[in-house]
Amino acid sequence: MYLYDDIPEEERYLLLDKLAREVVRFHMATPAVIFLESTKYMNRVGSQFLIFVSPIVTAIFTKWELEKYAVIMEERENIEYLLDKIEELDQEQQAKEKELKAQRKEEKRLKRKNRKSIFKKISGK
Repeated sequence: MYLYDDIPEEERYLLLDKLAREVVRFHMATPAVIFLESTKYMNRVGSQFLIFVSPIVTAIFTKWELEKYAVIMEERENIEYLLDKIEELDQEQQAKEKELKAQRKEEKRLKRKNRKSIFKKISGK
């Protein structure tokens, strides 16, 4: 088992960034934020919850990473950092999705317009 001081600060932030990316990638930002906000003041319980769900989470993270996360999540400032990172990445993802949706909508509109013009040429109207 790791101690908090055993994990360098740079590695802590890398692990928290990875966790935030995975949460956003699976579109779980809202449930994660709700869970983290509700357990933020019981951070030791929240960190032990990671141990409880380890059979499920090991599909994404290694056993060693999971142990490090459990230790890292015991400190409240790390939870705050994770919340901020999840919200930041989620906003970026939503902006990209909105842009893609607008782009697809424009492509559809152009296809419709092209079909109408072809139909007019064929029908002679």
